[in-house]
Amino acid sequence: MADEIAGYDITPPITDYSIEPAIPNGKNDWYVTPVNVTLTATDAISGVAYTEYRIDGGLWLAYTGKIILSEGGIRTIEFYSVDNAGNPEEIKNITVKIDTTSPLVTLQRPVPGYLYLFDRQIWPMASGNTVIIGRIAVRVIAYDADSGINNVSFYVDGVLQNIDLTPPYEWLWRGAIGWKYLYAVAYNKAGLKEETMPISVFIFSL
Repeated sequence: MADEIAGYDITPPITDYSIEPAIPNGKNDWYVTPVNVTLTATDAISGVAYTEYRIDGGLWLAYTGKIILSEGGIRTIEFYSVDNAGNPEEIKNITVKIDTTSPLVTLQRPVPGYLYLFDRQIWPMASGNTVIIGRIAVRVIAYDADSGINNVSFYVDGVLQNIDLTPPYEWLWRGAIGWKYLYAVAYNKAGLKEETMPISVFIFSL
């Protein structure tokens, strides 16, 4: 029977795929939720014998149902099918970008509870207050393992002051007087964000 099938079927099967969600639900073609991939193979003559796939160059696995991608990063799925006549399909591939995790962000400078004098950290304040005299380079550490950092935005009392697109993420703060709330927000390229804890500072800078 196999020889009879092989005698008239010389065409390999065709495997198509569908992705759920159908289009990226984050920014810059990134998904911010897990992605389901469904493979559908057809062969009009002898029928499909099996479909195999592998993820990120790993082991080939028999396709038995929906593939769930939840780990972040740029993920690649390779797949192919074989029909009942033994005809193999050429390997196809799709690439999916997933980032479900907000970036990590820390306000590195100023350190809460210190006195800063013209951009120099002097000593810890006995009162525990953060005091800034003159200008200061506010600095933030931001990291995202999957899509990467898009920008860091600096805020004072809820008002946007500066956007930095490249590390080191800094903003030169000057021209303010009085008690202020300082914080920063890091955005990754998928559109997810994370804020630093706001700190209360007294600044005297003309």
